[in-house]
Amino acid sequence: MTLPVFDPLPDESRFWVFAFPKQLSASDRQAIEQQLDAFLPMWVSHKVPVRGAYTILEDRFVLMAGHCPDGLSGCSMDSCVSNFKLLKMAHGLDGLNYGLVYYRNGNGEIESADRPTFQQKLGRGEVSPESAVFDTTLQTLSQLRAGGLELRLEKSWHARAFRVPVS
Repeated sequence: MTLPVFDPLPDESRFWVFAFPKQLSASDRQAIEQQLDAFLPMWVSHKVPVRGAYTILEDRFVLMAGHCPDGLSGCSMDSCVSNFKLLKMAHGLDGLNYGLVYYRNGNGEIESADRPTFQQKLGRGEVSPESAVFDTTLQTLSQLRAGGLELRLEKSWHARAFRVPVS
């Protein structure tokens, strides 16, 4: 997947996917944009500016990347994540719930489910090996560029984590 906002950043850039259980509204997007637009120019790693960028994808995901020549420090990564803690506290926007699985339903809409519910949906045939799932565990921009964000379930780590019926 190529997204122009990330073009200036190298493949080894640190990458995050912040996924939201419900579709973001216009006011949700505005709150996120205000928070991140204020943060990016001040983002540093050991007093060295971090080149960073973000985009909101399909009103469900905030994709964010950062690069520093000597790598990102733990504190600089924590400062990035802290923005989403603030968004949760101030606006109820939870992009930090790592226990959810994101997938496309039969109509192509993005849904989320906790792991037990996702397994039940697999068992009932509401989700199949061909269904698209989202990998919110990507860590580098190269993984995004290689098409790792949205994959068929059978081609993703989800196929190993869940009992997937054979079609």
